[in-house]
Amino acid sequence: MPKQQLQVRFEAENVAEVYIDDVEDFSWKIKVKCGSCNTESDFIFLQANEQVEQEGSRGVTNLLYKCTFCSRSGSIDVDPKSYKPIQVDSAGQKYQPLITFECRKGVEIVSWDPVGAQGVSCKGSSGTTFEVDLSEGTEWSDYDQEEEQSIGIYKIESQLVKV
Repeated sequence: MPKQQLQVRFEAENVAEVYIDDVEDFSWKIKVKCGSCNTESDFIFLQANEQVEQEGSRGVTNLLYKCTFCSRSGSIDVDPKSYKPIQVDSAGQKYQPLITFECRKGVEIVSWDPVGAQGVSCKGSSGTTFEVDLSEGTEWSDYDQEEEQSIGIYKIESQLVKV
């Protein structure tokens, strides 16, 4: 079964680590492509703690997708065990693995949008924890009172890689 790994990179200012507070409850905002007719969906949300029954099966999945053009169905599951917080000292311009998705029946994730993501936090270089607010875009900044310095995450980019 094909797996896709979401990898991210960003510029960071005085940030040591970026992480998701609760991976099971995190809403992944993704676009999906049908492998049959190549039609792309609008953005849809996927969560590891949401499960729906698969048609004609006893199994469950996190997302059951039906193509709006050809009506072909496929499914996607989040693999929460594959999640890895981003250690910023090793980030920079290099893509870092964040999480893996299992895509079945010809469905493929084509993009992830972090805008509006809730439940993301970071640790500043002082060790202080900050809630990262991405409600207005792919950049966030704050001020670390302990270290008396600005802190921020800028230019978030992502890619999906087959693994």
